[in-house]
Amino acid sequence: MKKRTGIIGVLIAILVLGIGYAAVSGVDLLVNGTANVKVDDANFKVHYDQSANPTITMGDGVVNTATVTATYTDDLHATINVDGFTKRGDKATVVYTIVNESEDIDATLSSPEIDEFDTEYFNVTATLGKEELAKGGDTTTLTVVVEAIKTPTVDDVSTNINITVPADPVL
Repeated sequence: MKKRTGIIGVLIAILVLGIGYAAVSGVDLLVNGTANVKVDDANFKVHYDQSANPTITMGDGVVNTATVTATYTDDLHATINVDGFTKRGDKATVVYTIVNESEDIDATLSSPEIDEFDTEYFNVTATLGKEELAKGGDTTTLTVVVEAIKTPTVDDVSTNINITVPADPVL
């Protein structure tokens, strides 16, 4: 019986210690969840600066009846119309301003892409002042030059001018 009482005493002691230990053991406090940020194209704000009118320069020797108009139709579209050239060497230059108003996204502009045009009578070039635009209002220029390279002798000649400047966010 003493042996039994001793075993029962040891079991009770183990049980009391186990319950006591459980009562003072630590707990895990957890926080679970997710975070999400979505792509919004409105955050990438590279566009023509409509507050700065395009600058137009006529080449030397162009007849004074020749006209060049250049406008911005919206943030992403501009126009150029050249009329009245009469001979080889007549040239007009238009400078547009491009701005990056993104708050926290830098931009890279790729070289201007010029669609096909009448290369027998015209030369059209487009160049960027720089290809990297920092966030927060950095600007560059797009310079477009239209030049008559051949004098028409029978009929008037015209061509379409389409230039694309790809702008991409810097990742």
